[in-house]
Amino acid sequence: MVTWLRQWFYTKEEIDSIVEGNIVVTDTGWLLLTLNSSDVQQYSVDAKPRIRLKDGVVWISGAVKKQTSISNQTSYKVATLPEEYRPTYTHNFVQQGTGVNRFNLNIKTNGEIIVERYSDNDTTAQTIPNEHWLNLNCSYHI
Repeated sequence: MVTWLRQWFYTKEEIDSIVEGNIVVTDTGWLLLTLNSSDVQQYSVDAKPRIRLKDGVVWISGAVKKQTSISNQTSYKVATLPEEYRPTYTHNFVQQGTGVNRFNLNIKTNGEIIVERYSDNDTTAQTIPNEHWLNLNCSYHI
């Protein structure tokens, strides 16, 4: 049986088809992501860090900023995912930072969301200045 559906997301025909096929569809809807500390904040009103689990795919969306700089020698934990959102293996995503900067977003099997290797178009990791935009948009299958 269908365990949870959003009527507005599926048509009546799709829901009937799913019910008849005995397929389980899950959708948590968007939930706010709890950040690691008060030193990390959502970047703007429109960039709330949030997570969603839909049909076996985890979606992470939003952007954060840190109130103090992060050393170029540091991997910084932004948040920890609830257990049901954790991947079976580590995922790495190249993310856009402020301006031409980019960084690695590391999603670990223990649920840690890590920001590391912040850089402009150079190969050297740089200190992340305070208030810089750190994008958290990615998805992966669990």
